[in-house]
Amino acid sequence: MMRFRTVLLLIIAVAGCTTMSPPERCTPNQPFPYPDGDPYPGTHAGPGNADWVDCETAPRYIQRWRTLEGLALFHPATLAPDGRTLYATTTNPDPDGCRLYAVAARTGRVRWCRVYPPGILDSAVEVDLDGHLYFTIPGAVVSLDARGRDRWRTALPARSGATTPVPLGLHFGPGGEAFTVTDQGVVFAIDRTSGKILDTLDIAATWDLEVPETALDPAALLAIFPSEIREDLELTFGAGDDGARQAGTTLGAGGAFVSNTITVSSRNDLFIVGGGPDEDHGAVVKLSFDPKAQKLQPGWLAPITGASSSSPAISIDGRFLIVGDGVSLASVLEPAAVTAHVVVIDVDACDANHDALAAANDCAPAQTWPLERGPATASLPLASDNTIYAWEAHFFDFETALDPGLIDLRAWTPDGPLWQARLPNDLTWSSVMTVTRNHLIGTASRGVLGNETLLGFALPETVESVLVVIDRATGSLVSSAPVIDGAVSTVVVGRDG
Repeated sequence: MMRFRTVLLLIIAVAGCTTMSPPERCTPNQPFPYPDGDPYPGTHAGPGNADWVDCETAPRYIQRWRTLEGLALFHPATLAPDGRTLYATTTNPDPDGCRLYAVAARTGRVRWCRVYPPGILDSAVEVDLDGHLYFTIPGAVVSLDARGRDRWRTALPARSGATTPVPLGLHFGPGGEAFTVTDQGVVFAIDRTSGKILDTLDIAATWDLEVPETALDPAALLAIFPSEIREDLELTFGAGDDGARQAGTTLGAGGAFVSNTITVSSRNDLFIVGGGPDEDHGAVVKLSFDPKAQKLQPGWLAPITGASSSSPAISIDGRFLIVGDGVSLASVLEPAAVTAHVVVIDVDACDANHDALAAANDCAPAQTWPLERGPATASLPLASDNTIYAWEAHFFDFETALDPGLIDLRAWTPDGPLWQARLPNDLTWSSVMTVTRNHLIGTASRGVLGNETLLGFALPETVESVLVVIDRATGSLVSSAPVIDGAVSTVVVGRDG
């Protein structure tokens, strides 16, 4: 267990687990230019942000090793093509310390590390079939070889009169190009080999978008915290506006002009969530990339209520897009009182203008499913059969986990609810969810409440976290295993299962 003050540091290890009864090797097919057989070559397990790993996984795990203690990792560690190396972007309290690590997957030994600015936390490492690394830092996209040597660095120009743009990670398209979007609402298509910018599209100017009034200012959020917690957060993320933005985003302060990682479908469609048509709405926007002309082309806009803290997730066939809505200051202060949904968009219907909105460049959601305990705080995973999963959780609200009448996990098909479940032993879900053929895998936490409060929530004196394996068909707990420190990042499955 650990003191709650340390929980807010979100310190976790890049932890390797070994199965007690090993499953088959996990070597799923991956689309070009991702390395075939690599179960986790990029954030959210692939360009569609679906967190889907096409493998059978074991029913239980034990800890093998832990490493990078004292650092925090928010995006998942990703795997080299041979599965022997994990790449992690981390915090570092030393201003001159490493923030990109290559770690031996079998032992946890650090192979090499590189020094980058704290803004690398906005990106996981994306790996291609040649073993090259790609990630974003403020103002640039960077590529290295497998030994950590520079291949290229491409500077991303800011909008006129704006400060340095912050790109929010990247994904590859089916033609091999790299795509990223900045916090200023500019999408870049980049040649993976040379780093040359192929095309740009300013979604703010194209759709005349505004940041939703309900968007939460991270600096305003941090001002609410007691001084000792602010000191911890500054130690983890750094001081100043950049540190406040990264800390706020991690604590659920979504609704910036662009929120989260760009989504790329198998059809060369791109989806971004962020600013919307007016101050009350955010939006998902669709773009397409023409590989022959090497041009980005605008598609349609789908308004959502308020802002979002979830990256859009697209189904494998490219038809169904999933995103969460309802983020605002109220959703942090009183999440259960906020209307929030899982929003399902039928891409085919919107492309053909068969949705509920008359204008060809507007798109209406095909379905919305309500969430009981506040907005989704991360990408909502999708299985290959288009089953949607969500967890009901709020970062501070350990007290709600004690209410036996509330649901923790939900599953839907695009047509309707499938099942709902409650975690046992007062656990509440605390990580991004990985979906495999037979399981949902992540971490959950429980707290012993104390006398201190924050934002009206009773704070726990201590918190313990566990790795949880959930039956994907029923939502029932298959197993749990202790993990040390506050585990919030995605659980990554290796080639050895």
